[in-house]
Amino acid sequence: MKEKSLKLNAVLNITKQCMNLLFPLITFPYSSRILNADGIGKVNFALSIVSYFTLLAGLGIGSYATREAAKIRDNKILLAKFTKEIFTINFTTTFISYLLFFIALFAVPRFSDYRVLLCICSSTILFGTLGFEWLYNAKEEYVYTTVRGICFQVLSLILLFTLVKTKDDYVKYASINVISSAGSNILNFINLRKLVDFKVKAKKEIKKHFRPILILFASAVAVSLYNELDKTMIGFLANDEQVGFYSASTKITKLVIALITAILTVISPRLSNYAENNKEKFFELLEKTFNIILMLSLPFMFGLIVMARPLTLLFCGENFEPSVRIMQVMSVIIFMIPLATFCSSQVFIPLRKDKYTFYPVCVGAVVNAIFNVFLILKFGGFGAGIATIIAESSVTFASFVLVKKSEVSIGKLFRNFWQYLLAGIVMAVVVFLLGKLMPSNVVFIFAQILCGCVVYFSVLLIFRNTYVNGVFASVVNC
Repeated sequence: MKEKSLKLNAVLNITKQCMNLLFPLITFPYSSRILNADGIGKVNFALSIVSYFTLLAGLGIGSYATREAAKIRDNKILLAKFTKEIFTINFTTTFISYLLFFIALFAVPRFSDYRVLLCICSSTILFGTLGFEWLYNAKEEYVYTTVRGICFQVLSLILLFTLVKTKDDYVKYASINVISSAGSNILNFINLRKLVDFKVKAKKEIKKHFRPILILFASAVAVSLYNELDKTMIGFLANDEQVGFYSASTKITKLVIALITAILTVISPRLSNYAENNKEKFFELLEKTFNIILMLSLPFMFGLIVMARPLTLLFCGENFEPSVRIMQVMSVIIFMIPLATFCSSQVFIPLRKDKYTFYPVCVGAVVNAIFNVFLILKFGGFGAGIATIIAESSVTFASFVLVKKSEVSIGKLFRNFWQYLLAGIVMAVVVFLLGKLMPSNVVFIFAQILCGCVVYFSVLLIFRNTYVNGVFASVVNC
């Protein structure tokens, strides 16, 4: 297979993530004002419950299958054999997941008022299995996945404005969310035969996949515990309204993180290939990737801290005022999560140190659960935000402790860190002062963002940052 352009892949995947970012930014201001914090809270509580069963159905297959399929993607026979083996495992775990889901649906009293909502949200479990997203990533089919995703988002947008009219339409809102996030997986399934020849006959070897999959599954469980446990525990320990405030505050932060980690998704298959065949290129690409993460995560973090209030009021409305301080606290994860993700997806998995992905997230899950119990009871959604920051910090620290045990030099990775930090601080000060002088409306908010970008990258140019100077020189020479 001809090696596809990493730059084009990155642009396409970032475009897809930008659409994932833009879609909620268009829909959430509308839905939050129609459904209010209570309706938004109900849907997000249901989604958090379903996420555990989705996790069981996925069984950590995504990361493992992407890595292994990327190595054999040019061999049609091996790829077809591998795909059949993975699907057999995935289908089995999906069946078990649904079985446990329906038992929980009637066994847990708290779910009695959410049964219809939970059943609708649970369709993402099946769609996730049929989607074979790992195969499309391994084959670097980013043109197809980007166009497909945009089409379903436009359809969802039309349905939202057409069907969601009152605060009682939260079930319709949940259905539209499912169409937006997972509906396109049906097309993946239909298009699958273009990527894999299922007529190839070969003996299935299922058992050899269990150990690496289970290691990554254990890591995924721990990640889910401190990503989704917040909303679940707020739902049990507080109320739907607090879930709504917390969900609103994390909406933008999680979307920004998804935008940054989109780069990691694109590069992971290539790194797995280089780790196996060309270590020099592996370390070179690794350092570039880390600098891009620092370059993006720090300004986003500082920017969201100083602009939390106008952004919350713009996208959620005045009823979501309690979300402002939660968003300010949660902004720190924009820096923490991409760093931890880098360690796991760009270092540990390509270098076959799968068990290293497990230890840090276990630490984070335990820390998050302990702090959630005390902080949610006292501070509600704000307490969950503080617990998340503590947990993510522990995960990131533990991850880099383990990176030191690999062949990767942490010193080389962080040598430009001070440049991004100082540029981010200067940018934050400028944006904060502009916010004091400007009224809070759409035009001035975008003016602040644009001005912040100019200030940030100008400071990096003054520091003669290698990566920014390289991009600037390329633009000038065009």
